Amino acid sequence: MTTMHLRLLLLLNILILAQAGAADTSSWRHLDIQGMGFVTGVLVHPTAPGHTWLKTDVGGVFRWLPDQGRWINVTDHLAYVIESLALDAQAPASVLMAAEGQIWRSDDLGSTWTSTGLVDVFMNGNGDRRRAGERLVVDSAGSSSVLWFGSRRQGLWRRVDDGAWTQIPTAAVPAGTHDLGITSVAVDHASAVGQSSARIIYAGVTGDGIYRSTDGGASWARMTGGPGTGQNPVRLQVAADGTLYVTCMSGSNDYNVGTDGAVWRWRNASWTSIAPVASQSWGPLAVHPTLSDRLVVATYNSRATDWIWRSDDAGASWTAVPLGNPTVPPSWPTWHLWGWSGGLAIASQEPDRLWVTTGFGVLTTANHRIATPSWTAPMQGVEELVVNHARITPAAAGGHLVLGVADMFAYRLADAQATVSPVIPDGFGIATGIDWAQSDPQTLIVVGSDQNHSNPLARISRDGGSSWSGLANPDPTANYSGVFGGNIAIAADDADSFVWAPQTASWADNGKDPPGVWYTRNGGSTWSRVSGLPTRINQLDQHWFPSTVLVADRVAAGTFYLLTGNGHLLGICWRSTDYGATWQQRSSAPEDWDYKTKVVAHPTASGELWVAYGTYSTSSLHRGTDGGATWTWIAGIERATDVALGAPAPGHDTPTVFLNGRIAGVDGIYRSDDASSLPGNAEGATWTLISSPDMPLAKVINLAADPSVHGRLIVCTSGRGAFLIECDQPPPAADHRDRAGRGPGQPRLR
Repeated sequence: MTTMHLRLLLLLNILILAQAGAADTSSWRHLDIQGMGFVTGVLVHPTAPGHTWLKTDVGGVFRWLPDQGRWINVTDHLAYVIESLALDAQAPASVLMAAEGQIWRSDDLGSTWTSTGLVDVFMNGNGDRRRAGERLVVDSAGSSSVLWFGSRRQGLWRRVDDGAWTQIPTAAVPAGTHDLGITSVAVDHASAVGQSSARIIYAGVTGDGIYRSTDGGASWARMTGGPGTGQNPVRLQVAADGTLYVTCMSGSNDYNVGTDGAVWRWRNASWTSIAPVASQSWGPLAVHPTLSDRLVVATYNSRATDWIWRSDDAGASWTAVPLGNPTVPPSWPTWHLWGWSGGLAIASQEPDRLWVTTGFGVLTTANHRIATPSWTAPMQGVEELVVNHARITPAAAGGHLVLGVADMFAYRLADAQATVSPVIPDGFGIATGIDWAQSDPQTLIVVGSDQNHSNPLARISRDGGSSWSGLANPDPTANYSGVFGGNIAIAADDADSFVWAPQTASWADNGKDPPGVWYTRNGGSTWSRVSGLPTRINQLDQHWFPSTVLVADRVAAGTFYLLTGNGHLLGICWRSTDYGATWQQRSSAPEDWDYKTKVVAHPTASGELWVAYGTYSTSSLHRGTDGGATWTWIAGIERATDVALGAPAPGHDTPTVFLNGRIAGVDGIYRSDDASSLPGNAEGATWTLISSPDMPLAKVINLAADPSVHGRLIVCTSGRGAFLIECDQPPPAADHRDRAGRGPGQPRLR
């Protein structure tokens, strides 16, 4: 091959890469927070050593790797909100999953999945009774393989071998209470011996007790004499000898748990109430794989003591299983044992090992039958945190990372690479706003609400996040109760001057005036209500899809910007130049928005703002360079759900732009080193796809770029924690001349 041919081949490859939008050599990894989400169940395969599985309410399914001592997620890019999980006793590599309206099967330990054909069935793995179950079960002990699924609204379903799913008539098995339905299905596998499938199947129906079939599902009857009125079944399990155990709860929902629950045993055609203690609701249940009289149960909501109980005599007597002081990740708070009970599991290979899941993660002990078991929390690889916001301080101030999260409120990590254990600002709540002071980056502030969405939470640090304290007056409207959430911003030149725009939805719901927007000049000791703004800031009404519509100008003294709008129109821009005291309207042409909005201020150019509206339109990403008076859409962006500005690339003096959105029909996370240096709509900017298919892209809700390290990005997700992207090989300084024959507004892809 001649030198000329080599050059032509190289040029052809370059053109192909440019047209395909190939990703660069970015690397990524999860930040090592370890859990902090509700693990709703744990399953251990009855015959395969080490085959242990977790299901979660918003983080998908995890498989244990015993040789590595860690978990891997096997459902990223497929499903995250898991209704139920099932294992096939005859096929150790098989796992089935009910999630987000469908039932899936994998025969290679979760590496690949195929649909079983049942679709569009209502599921809610993040709703009431999410820890019930299992709703999905495999009966493969006979000559046929039968799947059973109890749904929340559409009753009981059955699938034989590879046939179609069929619905059991609701006249035979009722659908149960709306949205709760059939919480658990259990099969007596011993009844399948010599048969095509099990003859005895049970279904727990919310509001209607336990139903049983003794002819393989051809007919059903309601069982009498067992769970009473209001004792709704949570979990059912059949022991090796055919004994059925049932845990029940009372109360209207998971947040209003009653004290009239029960534990029942069905044996020798007779019911016996066997609860360890009275006045409790019960949920988790595990039965020894071969010793039918050995079982473990747990209260529906965990508590300090007497939470887990074991019995060696089928419930005739009980012994509490203490947790003591288990070894847990440093990210867990001291009160983690009060997290919700999820599931229990006993392995046939290790019959004294017990697994238990909670609202924080998973705990295990090698011997739950001794007086003082030793517990650990094997959480490596389980990342289920909901991260609403993130901010990275400049390297000169330590390069600290602060995550605003759901439930645990906030974390501070020593740096964006998470090389040390996190520090937790004390608080059980939801963070909705974070900022650091441009004039003093050691000053950090996080705001949000308590877990009941009724009272404010605000924490401030003056030492880069090493220590935190509450504001002297955390409620700017002390004459009201319930100001919470929203955004906060710190003036560029004064670390004691903040503007706080609280959430407003509850005020309209309760017939009160909205709380308005408030400012302080003394670090939060006293607050004053601003003037000139509308009374309602609609984009701050959502906790779970957090918007950023209030920001400080990073250069101009005492200058702030706020976006408002009506309904699904947002983008009326307001500006204050007197530390938030008074505001003036700058623009009046709002844009359509989707589920959240993000505005970012340019780190070195006063008055320049970038806004992502999240819509599928050419107006999805906007830029303004005159303090919000006029706006220009960025060319070629088909959708922008989030935007972030980070450190310039080598040879550049303007910030790198990161985008979560769609370009040329491809969804992902993009980087442009030249978009911010181009005028107007940045036509001809080069965009590089830096995400990869194995990232949990469907869960991404926010981006935070490092102001000091080029190409470093924190990606926040709604249920898969936060992950770090490092762009290892940045492109050279951009050549803005169009050499590829692109049409107007078409971005360049690398």
